[in-house]
Amino acid sequence: MISLFKKTVLHLEAALNKLESQLDSPVFINDPNYPRFRHKEQSSVTAAFLKAFRIVSSLNASLVLLEK
Repeated sequence: MISLFKKTVLHLEAALNKLESQLDSPVFINDPNYPRFRHKEQSSVTAAFLKAFRIVSSLNASLVLLEK
C-alpha cells in the first residue's frame, strides 16, 4: 500500500515539475520587515500551482510519517 502511495506522489511531483517550467520564477523582495519571494504575475494559474505544490509537500510529509 505504501509503495502505491509513493508512486502516486512521485507522479504528482513529476507533473508539478513540468508545470513549473511554464511559470515565471519568483523574485526576492528585500523588505526589512518581511523579506519574501513573490511571483511577478499573480494569477489563478500561479495560485493553483502553489496550492498543488503545498498538497504534494504534505503528501511527502505524511509518507515520511507512515514509514516511521
